[in-house]
Amino acid sequence: MLTVGGDSLVEIPFSGEDVIVTKTENPLDLRSPSFILDAPSGKLFASDHKTGEVSIYDPEKRRWSDVDKTAHSDEYHGAAYTYSERGGLLSFGGYGHYRAKNGIRKYDLERGVWDTLKVTGDRFEPRSGIHTLKGFDPNKIFLAGGHGNETGKQEFGFEAYHDIWEFDAQTLTLRKIADFGEHVPGFRFHHIISLPDEKVFYCLGGDYNTVPPEIQIYEVRLEPLAIRPVGRAEEIKSYAWGARMVFDSTTRRLILMHSELRENSDILEASFYSLDYPPLTAIAPAAIEARGTDKVWVVAIIVFLVAAAVGLGVWVVRRRETVSFTPRRRVREAPPHDAPLTVQVFGEYAVFVKGSEIPHRTWESEKARLLFLYLVLKNGHGISVDQVTLLFWPDASKASATNSRNSSISRIRHTLGDDGAEMIVRENQALRLAAEDKIDCDLYRFEHLLGKESVSAGEIEQALEIYGEIGLAPKVDTMWIGPIREHYHRVAVRTARKLGALYKEESDWNGLTRLGRQVLKWDALDDDGIWMVVKGLHRRDKPARAHEEYQKYLDHYLTEVGETYEISFQKMIE
Repeated sequence: MLTVGGDSLVEIPFSGEDVIVTKTENPLDLRSPSFILDAPSGKLFASDHKTGEVSIYDPEKRRWSDVDKTAHSDEYHGAAYTYSERGGLLSFGGYGHYRAKNGIRKYDLERGVWDTLKVTGDRFEPRSGIHTLKGFDPNKIFLAGGHGNETGKQEFGFEAYHDIWEFDAQTLTLRKIADFGEHVPGFRFHHIISLPDEKVFYCLGGDYNTVPPEIQIYEVRLEPLAIRPVGRAEEIKSYAWGARMVFDSTTRRLILMHSELRENSDILEASFYSLDYPPLTAIAPAAIEARGTDKVWVVAIIVFLVAAAVGLGVWVVRRRETVSFTPRRRVREAPPHDAPLTVQVFGEYAVFVKGSEIPHRTWESEKARLLFLYLVLKNGHGISVDQVTLLFWPDASKASATNSRNSSISRIRHTLGDDGAEMIVRENQALRLAAEDKIDCDLYRFEHLLGKESVSAGEIEQALEIYGEIGLAPKVDTMWIGPIREHYHRVAVRTARKLGALYKEESDWNGLTRLGRQVLKWDALDDDGIWMVVKGLHRRDKPARAHEEYQKYLDHYLTEVGETYEISFQKMIE
């Protein structure tokens, strides 16, 4: 077992030999890394699921490579990773900003960026918490399970998937192999491994249609497709939740490892269970304690080194981290400002003329209403008429699209009333919003507050109050708004972290608690948010409430990501 800390690597042999501690020459400069170990090559990678930054460990120099802090990607919580000499470093699925994702990405080691691959074949639903496994062919990778839905949107609820896919890293082809739900209704994955020289899987999973869930080890064969339980479920169900499996080729045993943090402690208890192969009977467990010592970030990350001997593959491990924020739901209300036209884009998108909201039916065309929103978000910057046509009428003929565009512009000017003619300007084959002095927009006030050279805590609070709890026009569902929404979400998150640091410095624990609840409204899995809530409550002498919030987060994290949250309660309150 390999535990990765901020400034050391700790190897704990299953054989009972001495523990090996290797001090690194530099700390790992990532806030929220997942770790990927390729057993055959011995390469160890760390990838930050919030920023996309990647660091590579050099065992000879005992150093982590520097990371480019200017290159950021979208957030991919719960993404699955794998590495091979042929396929490179790959990422599958993930979750961020209320959405699950189904992209397959490859990390370019030279450019230091993630590229989304153009995959052919079958399409899997957006999801996080996928289990990856090297295939029977060197170019193949198996993907299993995960949590998500067809749309990827969290508001529709995530379900557990019980399918297996095969991805060819050479041809970039994805193929669905099987769906275990047809054989075991209510089935959910916990972990999956393959065995050397045998075309067979073993997966740890269970039937969640039973009460309590029937946790079991299943043998899966693909040719012909067959799944059957092996062993006795009552012997493993007490420790199977969150467990991982490896195969020890020397002793011919399956080894299960289950870890959990002691209550109100930073001690990680790891228990190992050895099962005969073929697995029939579980034997007595052996327990190992590992105490966290890193004060910069908590790590309880397990990489299985048993796989190194047989080249079973990449074991993905994750560490989550701490920091930040507070808001109220934005509602449609008469704006308090004196401008003839007021636009609200945070929360419910709404437009007010002289204090009265423009009803949807007045716009007559939803395209016109959304085109005006797009021009507002461009904040006076021009957009070519060809680009407008491509975004709003991509499938129409040129003549039809031009007519629709001109009609929408005319409709906007008419809907906005007396000042409408001045609002939309067309010049040099570009459209832009003009007459800014006659428009009050919450987005513009948000940017003004945060655009100053020196921003006070009060101004930060005002900006986050403007941003609210639900972000930029969440009910607007168009492709073009996604990147804009993500941009302002990241701005809000960075701003919340600054405010959280100020609250901590000033011992404003009420403010920190409120801020944390707002951050969790943005993303229920945000580590910064739960840290703020727990830290604030504990410092306000409410330890029971703090622990209750922490436990609720643990349960939600396990349900959504399918993994055990690794930061202890004790570390959060330090």
